[in-house]
Amino acid sequence: MVEYDPYLEREGSFFVEGSVSAGGTNNRDWGLRPAFGTTNSSARNDSPSDFGMNQLYLSFGKKVLRSGAWSVGIQADLLYGTDYIIASSLGLESETTGFNGGHATRIANAQPHWTRNSEGGYKNYGLAMPQAYAEIYAPWFSGFDVKLGHFYAPMGHESVHSAKNFFYTHSYSFSYGMPHTYTGLLGELKFFPGLALQGGFSQGGDAWADNKGSLDLIAGLVFQFNSCSSLSFFMNSGDAITDNIFDPATHKFLRYETAKQTSYSLVYQHRIACNWTWAIEHDFGSAKDAAATLDRYGNVAHDTGNWYSLVNYIYRDITPNMTLGFRFEWFKDRNYTRTIGDYAVNELLGYKWDGDNFYDFSLGLNWNVCKNITLRPEVRYDYSDAKMVSLDSATEYASGVFDQFTDSKMWTVGGDVMIEF
Repeated sequence: MVEYDPYLEREGSFFVEGSVSAGGTNNRDWGLRPAFGTTNSSARNDSPSDFGMNQLYLSFGKKVLRSGAWSVGIQADLLYGTDYIIASSLGLESETTGFNGGHATRIANAQPHWTRNSEGGYKNYGLAMPQAYAEIYAPWFSGFDVKLGHFYAPMGHESVHSAKNFFYTHSYSFSYGMPHTYTGLLGELKFFPGLALQGGFSQGGDAWADNKGSLDLIAGLVFQFNSCSSLSFFMNSGDAITDNIFDPATHKFLRYETAKQTSYSLVYQHRIACNWTWAIEHDFGSAKDAAATLDRYGNVAHDTGNWYSLVNYIYRDITPNMTLGFRFEWFKDRNYTRTIGDYAVNELLGYKWDGDNFYDFSLGLNWNVCKNITLRPEVRYDYSDAKMVSLDSATEYASGVFDQFTDSKMWTVGGDVMIEF
């Protein structure tokens, strides 16, 4: 793993930097549509079997100077490619209204803004602005930082920015379990070099504009035990749109309600030896009244949706320019509020989903061909026990979420080339 941090070298200076990631996978077996509602940015990467440019990423601005005096910095990031959908926010890259009216709950049911294709859906390639913020540094305690604007959610082990990830594909936890960006304010106070407390507020996860009438609380804690071990915790809590019922007869939404939604991410990372690094991540989320379930009378009712996961990452440096990585993940989506979506139970069509566990095993390699070029091949195996059955469970309509909803497992071979500049 690369330990060098160019941020320290750029403190107080203006900068322009970027990267290009282009790659693809070998199959079209992905059946489950992600929470984003498009084939782009599934739990793997973007459209399967298509080789293309995932990201052309550009960052520019001025970093704050942490040298015992007040300092101000700014930063803006632009992302063009097939990965733009995972960096999109309600009210910026999309509208805050849904395809059929009403308030959009996520990018899945939000009308596109400048990324609209000829059919009214999202384009395969698009432009997103994942970050645009100002930063203020004050020399209080061991340093106090405040970000104001649009910035990445400091949750989980993976990042929207492909150059910061080891694996070409993403985990279910990253794809479904957490927000990727916030718009609001986030402060970080370092009490001493190894301990930092974070806190602030936002418009909500992946939201540029507020369409629910309230702010979310965001807070975190970062503890650096020593040069080898660190622990980070981050959470957000606030109201979310959970009841936006669509009436197929009138093509209108019947009502609009909000309810409490809370999620957190806990990551521990440890350098085991000179050549080994281990990271473990646990995520949890709960959304009140967000799930559609059947009551004992066979009627559709609302229940709390919970999702949680455990992800292990192990990295082994083989040579100074080559690292082998392994990822194992278990993701559980109780009541299907994150994966299957709003139609996990449909009494009109007479089906429901059964089984809510998702697993992935990934083996990847990072080969730094030269200073600015990295190859990232990967082999991945997915398994899920989710299947579609009749309301009385007597008939099976879909035996899995892969291979056009006919299989419970899937093998994927893919990779990309990363060029940084």
